[in-house]
Amino acid sequence: MHGSGAGILPDILAEVRSKSSRFAPIRVIHFQEWKKPEPIERNVKPLSRAVRELGADVGIALDGDADRVGIVDESGRYFSTLEVFSLLTDHFMGRRGEKGGVACTITMSSMVDKLSDNYRVPSYRTPVGFKFVGPTMIENNCSMGGEESGGYAFKGHIPERDGSLSGLLFLEAMVMSGLKPSQLLTNLHALVGPHTFERLDISYDESQRKSIAEKISSASPNSLGGLNLQSDDRRDGVRFNLTGGSWAVARMSGTEPLLRIYAEAPDMKTLKSILADTRETLGV
Repeated sequence: MHGSGAGILPDILAEVRSKSSRFAPIRVIHFQEWKKPEPIERNVKPLSRAVRELGADVGIALDGDADRVGIVDESGRYFSTLEVFSLLTDHFMGRRGEKGGVACTITMSSMVDKLSDNYRVPSYRTPVGFKFVGPTMIENNCSMGGEESGGYAFKGHIPERDGSLSGLLFLEAMVMSGLKPSQLLTNLHALVGPHTFERLDISYDESQRKSIAEKISSASPNSLGGLNLQSDDRRDGVRFNLTGGSWAVARMSGTEPLLRIYAEAPDMKTLKSILADTRETLGV
């Protein structure tokens, strides 16, 4: 998506392809349609179109400074950042056999916890921001770390987000498994169950900030979306952990007047119900 990271990944892939016949031709496309250089779903529609038109196996988008990555599968379907990090976790722990553990923010998928349990490695949760994830990786000798924004880091490199490396490791997962992205996701869901995710960004007037923050700190529902509350985590706003691995997070953005509500559930109906109940609980 232009910026300082625009040529790094293509150069690396061109060198790899020159040494191996296992890689199909690589197309580099610099789109002019970006409003913001963020590799999020609404911004990567031109990439999804190109993947379908070219018959590509995968599409990889980097933000302007290449510390975040976005992935679309062979049909042009955008993978959420939670899906991508969970797929990379499965790759690191399963195919690579890494045992160093995983560090991630409270807004990351519960699939990570299920994978950690499956592969018998520790997982660590942090407040939102890589300034918390990086030190947690170092302190606990973690193999990888990630946050919901699409920034991931890996042991053996620097404990900071690297979109180019994340894209390369996603390709490695495809090569080592012999599977396309949609097949990787199908296998992941077979292992940990289906998960779907959504985030709401709700604007508020600055005069409302104190009252909204108070509602977050005092919120204590017995259930959300028909699922009982199992525990909560209040290190950054509040995360409600629900039955079966579903969850919701409510927190104030640290950079703009937004209340962010995140949720994950096994299906869209339950997800929408969790989001609606969370809004009702907070009075927003």
